[in-house]
Amino acid sequence: MKKSFKKILAGTTAGMFALTATIGLNGSLPVKAAQDTSSLEDGTAYLNINNADWADFEAEYTNVKITGDGSYTVAMKAKEGQSLVQFNALEVVNGESALGTACVITVDSIKINGEDVELAGPSYTCSADCGAVTTRVNLYNEWNAPTDEDGNSPLVGEDNHPDSRMASGELKDAKACLFDASYCDASSGSGFKVESMEVNFTVSNYGVMAEGVSVTAEPEKMEGTAKGHLNINTPDWSGFDADYEDVEITADGDYSVSMIAKAPIALGAFNALEFENGELMMGTATIVTVTAIEINGEKIGLEGEGYTCSADGAGKTTRVNLYNEYNDPDATATAGNDKHIDQRCAGGDVTACTARMIPASYTNGYEVTSIKVDFTVSNFGVWAEGGAAVEKEIPTEFTAFLMFADGTNWENFNMGVGNEVTLKGDGVYEVSLTAEQCGAAGKAVPVADSFVFLVDIDGLGLAMEAAGTLRENADEKLVDTDATVEVAVFIDGQKVATKSKNIVTGDIEVNGRFRIDLVNAFDGSGTKENPVCNLDDLTPEKEVKVVFALKGTGVGEAAEVDLNKYLEENGLVEATTEAATEATTAAATEATTEAAKAESGKSNTTMIIIIIVAAVVVIGGVAGGVVAAKKKKGQQ
Repeated sequence: MKKSFKKILAGTTAGMFALTATIGLNGSLPVKAAQDTSSLEDGTAYLNINNADWADFEAEYTNVKITGDGSYTVAMKAKEGQSLVQFNALEVVNGESALGTACVITVDSIKINGEDVELAGPSYTCSADCGAVTTRVNLYNEWNAPTDEDGNSPLVGEDNHPDSRMASGELKDAKACLFDASYCDASSGSGFKVESMEVNFTVSNYGVMAEGVSVTAEPEKMEGTAKGHLNINTPDWSGFDADYEDVEITADGDYSVSMIAKAPIALGAFNALEFENGELMMGTATIVTVTAIEINGEKIGLEGEGYTCSADGAGKTTRVNLYNEYNDPDATATAGNDKHIDQRCAGGDVTACTARMIPASYTNGYEVTSIKVDFTVSNFGVWAEGGAAVEKEIPTEFTAFLMFADGTNWENFNMGVGNEVTLKGDGVYEVSLTAEQCGAAGKAVPVADSFVFLVDIDGLGLAMEAAGTLRENADEKLVDTDATVEVAVFIDGQKVATKSKNIVTGDIEVNGRFRIDLVNAFDGSGTKENPVCNLDDLTPEKEVKVVFALKGTGVGEAAEVDLNKYLEENGLVEATTEAATEATTAAATEATTEAAKAESGKSNTTMIIIIIVAAVVVIGGVAGGVVAAKKKKGQQ
C-alpha cells in the first residue's frame, strides 16, 4: 500500500529550526511568516514568504483587504535578497469565514524581482489549517498538492488541506508550485536571491459558503473508526516502497502496526505512530502507550515513555512520537494553539516522557528494513474538558548538553548522546561531545548555512521564568534575562578564541530550555551572522568541549562563578596572564636592585641608565622565556 508521508520542520528545532510545523501531502503547515500578521483585519490578503533559515527578514509588505469579487495585488520588497525555502503562499486572515468557504482566489500573474515568471499551471484555493480558518493559495509548496494520491479532494476536517477549489478546470491539474524550482534556492541550490515578489489575483464567489463545510476552529466529534498507522520518513523526506499493516481502534486494548520496506532505508528526524482524526473519533483523553518497538525483527531498548498528543494544532490527528527531533514534551497548554500540546501519558507526568523513544543510534544511516510497534489504548471514547493539560512542576535540577552539527559529518541535537552535566543553578560547568559519541568520521567541516553549536540546559528556562530572571522582550521572545554567561571552547584539547559579547541566551525556542547560543544558522538568534567562535577554528577530529560560567539564574543556591579560576584548577589552561606578569615584574625588580648595588660608586645619572638597561634586558629575557615555553608546550 502506497503511503503518503508527513514532515516536521521547525523549531525545535537546533532542535534544528525556529519553528515547529506539521506538513502533509495535503497537510497543515502552520509556519512563521516573515511579517507579523497578528494585527491584520479579517479578510486581509498577505504574502507568507519564507527564507531558507525560516527566519524573519526585513521587508516592506503590501497587503490588501478583500471586500468582494474583483482583482487585487499583494507584494513584498526585501531589504536584502533572500534564498527562498520550499514553502511560500498567498494567505487571507480568517478568510474561510470572511470570504466564504466557496470563495476562490485565482492567481493571474507573479512577478519576481520585477519580471513576470511563467506559471506552471493554474492555482487552487484551500483552507490552510485543518480548522477552516485561514484561506491559502500555494505559490510554491513542495509538500502540498490540490488532491490526495487518488485524485480526491476531501472536505474540511479530514486532516488534509481539503475543500480545495478552483474557478475552472480540473482540480487534479492545479499546481501547488506555480513557479520554477530555480527561484527556490533551498530546493534547487541555484543561489537565486528574491528581492521582490508581486502577486496579482482575482477573487470570485465572494461571500458564498460551500454546502457541508463548517467554519469553526473547534473540532467536533466524528463518527467512524480511527485507524492506526506508522508515519515513517527518510532523511531527505523522500517516498519509498513499503508494505504497511494498519489497525482499526475500536476500544481499549492491545494493538500493533508495522512497516516492511522493499529496500533498506535510513530513518529521518521524524517518525511517529498516528491515528487520523483520532482526537475526534477516539477522544481527546484517550492515551496510547507504546509497549514495544521492533526494528529489523528485534526488540530495541526504549529511551523512555512516550506520550500522546494531537499532531496538527487543531486537535484532530492523534500522534505518539517514536523519534522526533523537533518536538519535546510540553504540558503547558491545550489543543488548538499550534503547539502539539494537549499531551497526556499513562504515568501522568508528561515532562518525564520523551519524543524520541527510538535511540538515535538507529538513525544516522542505520539500515532499517522493518518496524513494528506494539501499543495499548486506554480511556477510549473519553473527551477531556478543555484538553488534557496539566500544570507543569517547576524542576530544581537541570541537564546541560552540547549540540554540535557541522552540516556534513558531526551531528548531535539530542540529550543523552554527549557528556552532559547536572546543575542546580549558578556555577561553572563542562559539556562535551566526541566523534565516537555522534558517529562522526574524521574532522568536522563547518558549513555556515547549516552549522549549529550551542549548550541547551533542559528545564532551566522554565525555572528562570518562574523566578522572574527570564522574561519576554518587546518582541515577546524569552531572551530578556538577568543571567550572564562566559564560555571557554576547546577543540581537541586546544582552547580557541571566543567573542563573549556575541553570546545569545534565553529560552529561544520556548521549550523550557535555557540556551547558550554560540553559532546557530537556524534559530534566528543572530549568531550565524555574529558567531562566538570563528568557524575555521571549529574543526574537531576527536572532541569539542564547552566550559561555561553561569551567573544570575536566580534558582538554586549561590555558587562561586569564576571561569578562569576553574580552568586553572582543572588544568585546562596555564597560569593567567596576570600571574605571569607578577612573576616577571618581581624578577625584574630583583635584577635591577642587584645592578644598583654593583654600581653604587657611579654617578646618579650613570646609575639610572644602567638600572634601566638592566631592567629592560631582564624583562625581555623573562618574557622571551615565557613565550618560548608556551610555544614549546603547544608543539607537543
